[in-house]
Amino acid sequence: MRFPDSNRVLGLLAITCLASSVAAAQDPVDIEADVALDRLIDELWDAPEPLGAVAGRIEANVLELSLEAARAIGLTNDLPLQGAQELVEAARFREVGSWGTFEWLFNASGSISGDKAGDWVLLAGEVETDVQGFSLGFDRAFTSGGSLSLNFSHSNTRTSGGFFQLPDVVNQDVLTAVYTRPLMRGSGEEYTTSLQKIADLRWMREQEAFRLARQELVVRIETCYWDLVLAEQQLGVAGSALDLALEQLDRDRRRREAGVATEVEVIQDEATVARRIEGVLFAETSLRSEMDLLRSILFPGTDSATWSVQLKAITPLPGVSAGPVAGAWGSEIDSALRRRGEVRMSVIDVDLAELAHERTVSEKRPLLDLLFQLSSQGYDPTVETSLEETLSYEFPSVSAGLSLQLPIRNIALENEERATRAELRGARIQLDAQRSAVAADLREALRQVNYQLEAARAATKSREAAERLMKAEQARYEQGLATNFQVLEFQQALVEAQYAERAARAGYGQARAILSGARGLAGEIRGVDAP
Repeated sequence: MRFPDSNRVLGLLAITCLASSVAAAQDPVDIEADVALDRLIDELWDAPEPLGAVAGRIEANVLELSLEAARAIGLTNDLPLQGAQELVEAARFREVGSWGTFEWLFNASGSISGDKAGDWVLLAGEVETDVQGFSLGFDRAFTSGGSLSLNFSHSNTRTSGGFFQLPDVVNQDVLTAVYTRPLMRGSGEEYTTSLQKIADLRWMREQEAFRLARQELVVRIETCYWDLVLAEQQLGVAGSALDLALEQLDRDRRRREAGVATEVEVIQDEATVARRIEGVLFAETSLRSEMDLLRSILFPGTDSATWSVQLKAITPLPGVSAGPVAGAWGSEIDSALRRRGEVRMSVIDVDLAELAHERTVSEKRPLLDLLFQLSSQGYDPTVETSLEETLSYEFPSVSAGLSLQLPIRNIALENEERATRAELRGARIQLDAQRSAVAADLREALRQVNYQLEAARAATKSREAAERLMKAEQARYEQGLATNFQVLEFQQALVEAQYAERAARAGYGQARAILSGARGLAGEIRGVDAP
């Protein structure tokens, strides 16, 4: 493998510092996507340029992004979440529209007919009849059960011909009110309004599905955000590691020129620099991948301008201060069972299955309806008299009766009732299984938060110890009591400790995000609609 000389290495270090901010503060990264940094690195290996010439070519459209801003942008732009919101609206419209069953329904009809016939029974000769008529009425079903039908009909009959003298014009008006009340099948308000209750439950279920999708999106955004922060931090660590390797290389070259160090030590330093360069490239590639992943969530689409925006995370990794992670186990599970969308949806599924079963139980019964009818009619050659007789109830008619329909075998309805009963049992079993899954999920989330918290604390102590050891080894090396190989080993141990600390803190942030989802609180700390 070919190694660059010191000038090229220093040039590469300068470009890497621009890309990864390897200063002591280790700020987040500003890079241009795709090929810019790779091209600069390749050119520095073969044809070094002054720093100012290459630094001016790095341009980036940077969007500084906090965790709260990422959450808000994702909730606004996510396409599946927008689709779920439309399903909620559709279910709401269906629920409101289902109550239209109990509104008044107007109906009207009209007809004209004429015929010519011979009355051979009465020997009346040929008789011509022309009939004109219309009817109109109102129907309404009641939520308490039963229905009312109001109808008014008018007919005008003209008759001519025949042996006997028949009235030329006759007007007949009929006003009828019919009330029907189910006594067995379909009786009671519970059955009458069951379809409306089903529509309302489906609307509630879509709301819970939207809420669940929203929480899952929040957890996914937070997880990807901490991955981006970690990638930025790891690139900074890789840059710091390269800085240390370059300092050691420069130090050993000066010592070799002074006749103190050997060529073997310089070669070891150059090999370490090459490995650290490889680490920088790997970290930079990982950063691009994590940036693309978060970008695909926050800014879906195929616009090249959007994909070229560089995301710069400004929320630092979470601290690991001591504090209670969770309350009592019993209260935690009770709270999660009340808030988790999966459990709420399963409860609604049970309610839907119960309503469906209750409907089939009612529909399996025989049809027995009570009918009550009140009517009045008028019959006169003049329209005014006929209408007056009808409205004054001069010739009223009252009737009541029962209507019975009894299926002989009732196979279809009986088996449908059995099917809905089995579906109800299945819904209850699914609810119990969902509650058990939520309990296991919550326990695992709590366990991971506690583990990541302790792991982050331990990693911090390990990194602090590695820093002290490396400083001590460098002091021994400067006094001639250690070799550069030992220094490089302690450098590598420090780099690994820095990697581990940042990974543990990022894992702690992700574990907290997953715990909020397991509790059913993701994105709802400040209210249900809070971003």
